[in-house]
Amino acid sequence: MALRFMDPASEHDWLVLVPEGHAYLRFVSDLAAYDPATHDRSIASVVVAVMSWLATRPNAIPPVTPRQVLEFLPSFQSRKRELDAGWGGYPPWADVIMTAD
Repeated sequence: MALRFMDPASEHDWLVLVPEGHAYLRFVSDLAAYDPATHDRSIASVVVAVMSWLATRPNAIPPVTPRQVLEFLPSFQSRKRELDAGWGGYPPWADVIMTAD
């Protein structure tokens, strides 16, 4: 629906990510022509699916590996909790990005 209102010259790139075994076509028939990425509801499988997709985007920079992200995740989550506490749960996005650096 959103694509209907976009400028045809603009590029729109997106990923459909659904849990394995989900009957998404029963609810979102507009996606029948697309092959969504799937995950098994684990953080690791979501990270792999999203990073695999990002690596294929035009102008993608060489990414870190999913393994590297998953190894860094506990440290990021800890620092993010501290950031959330300082901002009452709503830290500025730039600070969140810097926390991941």
